Amino acid sequence: MADTLIAYFSWSGRSAALAQKLYRNLPGSSLYHIATKRSYAKHFVSCAAQAAAEKKKNERPDLQTHLSGKQVMKYDRMILIYPIWCGTCPMAVRTFLEGIRTERLDLFPVALSMKTDVRKSVEDIRLSAPKAAVAEGLRLSGKKSGEEEAYEAVMRYLGLRD
Repeated sequence: MADTLIAYFSWSGRSAALAQKLYRNLPGSSLYHIATKRSYAKHFVSCAAQAAAEKKKNERPDLQTHLSGKQVMKYDRMILIYPIWCGTCPMAVRTFLEGIRTERLDLFPVALSMKTDVRKSVEDIRLSAPKAAVAEGLRLSGKKSGEEEAYEAVMRYLGLRD
């Protein structure tokens, strides 16, 4: 199996839970939390307003930590887990992708969303990581998919389950 980086952005904790389960069950994987220096509001409506303002301004929020080019180049595969915000991936995900080397990387977007399709977020990921081989993307339906169900869906998406 290829060396796998599991990178995730999480506001509610659902992306984090899925990322951690994958990390525990994928030998040779590493885990990276895409965390911004400025925190997001805890109340959903306020957080959504922050996300919309970032998107409108095409901002790239500062991250708490960064991975170096050497750190990322040791991976062949990245599983990128994030919620859909304002119809796409959070702007912090784009900050992360634009700050790393993505050549030779097979990138698998996994979006958590109640109803929004994953396609726009995958387009934006391709813009931020033009040298990566970006898969079509997987949408997991918000609160309707439990941790085990989401985990199994990702394993099938990666071709590790029938």
